[in-house]
Amino acid sequence: MSTKTGWLRVSAKKPCAICFRPDWCGFSDDGELAVCMREDGGAIRTAKNGGWIHRLTEKQAPRRERPQAPIKQAKESTLDCAKLNEKFQFDLTYEILMRLVKKIGVSDTSLLQLDVGYSEEHRAYTFPMRAARGEIVGFRVRNLDGSRKFCVTGSKNALFVPRHMTGTGPLLIVEGPTDAAALVTIGFDAIGRPSNTGGADLIVEYCRGIRRDIVLLHDRDDAGSAAERTTEFGARRLAELLQPNDVYVTCPPRAKDARQWVLDGATHDDVSYVIGSKMKFQVAGGMGDAHTRLGTAS
Repeated sequence: MSTKTGWLRVSAKKPCAICFRPDWCGFSDDGELAVCMREDGGAIRTAKNGGWIHRLTEKQAPRRERPQAPIKQAKESTLDCAKLNEKFQFDLTYEILMRLVKKIGVSDTSLLQLDVGYSEEHRAYTFPMRAARGEIVGFRVRNLDGSRKFCVTGSKNALFVPRHMTGTGPLLIVEGPTDAAALVTIGFDAIGRPSNTGGADLIVEYCRGIRRDIVLLHDRDDAGSAAERTTEFGARRLAELLQPNDVYVTCPPRAKDARQWVLDGATHDDVSYVIGSKMKFQVAGGMGDAHTRLGTAS
């Protein structure tokens, strides 16, 4: 039965279109919106009940076409990620690695820092996703020409974290493994989140106790688009969760994302200048002192 607000409850026969579970979530009676209580990735706004509202458009259709049945997803927990990562590392040849370097324009060192591998089964590159403490919990897969990206069945969405950090300067948080690789290429410490709104809790746990500035370098989406609103919401929500760290929120001045920015010629100094010219994000009182720059955190 429809509620007064025009929302219907999910069921075993008609599970959530976002998390594919049969309970707790809902959808609008016109079929255009879903409210998911578990996943925030791609949401257009938060719901009053604490969930996230997603627009069910053609652009989001692939999200609803996951091959696994909704109830069976919980059983996909036997993936031996450590062993699988060893296999992917073994299958990665120098020639295959350099093909990716040439394709995406980052250094081979940055990709090796992110433990890039190769899956013969999928004929695709693999990037391990790590929980906050570093253990591998899944794999993002990218085919050779970059036209298709997906996850190994049984994976959990998590963070793309280089094996070694310099520990100096700001920590940059971007979207995906190749953006992180681009920033590592020009000398920054960077980690990738799984999407523009995903991985927030893991990032908070990862950053707990660190004493350095944090920069959320999000993608530059089309002005006024739903993607722009979702990206900005995801960045601001994460900035709030990361308090009391000094958190800066910005995006490339012209390029779509961090990797494109580096491909366009951005250097370490260029990125540092843009970051340093931004005002510090503060939850209380709106934007902070316009003259506050990175490197001033106590």
